Amino acid sequence: MALSIDERSVATARRLLLAALDGREDPAVDDAVLVISELVTNAVRHTRTVLFVLVTIENHTLHVDVTDDNPTLPVPPDPEHDATSGRGLRIVDALATRWGVTPTTEGKVVWFEMQLAQHDGHLRQSSAPPVSG
Repeated sequence: MALSIDERSVATARRLLLAALDGREDPAVDDAVLVISELVTNAVRHTRTVLFVLVTIENHTLHVDVTDDNPTLPVPPDPEHDATSGRGLRIVDALATRWGVTPTTEGKVVWFEMQLAQHDGHLRQSSAPPVSG
């Protein structure tokens, strides 16, 4: 799904994730909502024109891609004890089964995966083509 470069996109990404999870009762859901919120917040703060989110579920694995047009790769900072930001990637690292960054010709994809409890055998995908501008 293409999202606007706007703080409201964080809530939109959460709704997209929850729609893909389709009411699934799983302990990983709350963690996944937090992780997608952190990644989309980072993208909104650091991208210029493109923000695209893709959510897929296959074989009990949730996979989320957050694509933006900023080629700078994220690095978890060492925030000060009383800092109000700078912990997002550490949260991602703590909660995701796996996560990483894939550079692209136009920016990067920050992705994460989480294992889900068995629910059904369907593949779900939620996305829309990217929009720039």
